[in-house]
Amino acid sequence: MIFRANEITIIIPEDIICELNRYYIGNEKEVGGILLGRFAGGIIYEVTEMACINSLHSTRIHYRRDVKKAQSIINKRWRETNGEINYLGEWHTHPNMFATPSTTDMESLSAIMHKVGNVLPVVMLLILGANNNTSLNVRKENVNYACIFDR
Repeated sequence: MIFRANEITIIIPEDIICELNRYYIGNEKEVGGILLGRFAGGIIYEVTEMACINSLHSTRIHYRRDVKKAQSIINKRWRETNGEINYLGEWHTHPNMFATPSTTDMESLSAIMHKVGNVLPVVMLLILGANNNTSLNVRKENVNYACIFDR
């Protein structure tokens, strides 16, 4: 899947979508994690990896990831790849609901951008929802870009 908005290009390979979909199927609670990958010139972002991060704070309509575990994974991949692989964003499921981001989702995306905006030009949020719908939400500075696609 390739998503373009203004000068931003996001590439999410089919195998990543399939791997994420495995976490959607059969889970009644929200699950989620982080997206890792490469970025070039501040305009092309390629998701190359994802990590599922289990949460003790997961319900049918809520997911909150373990920040320390996520940072540990990000740091490890950064070191192992000499800085080539970095954090690109978040993903989670909306079991039996549309992939539309909630107000909480968008506030979280905004808070993450505020925290890492001096290092990363964009952050993204991928939500897997019912009927094979997936939403991709990209935040750059104070602008949100979004699309919904079938997986």
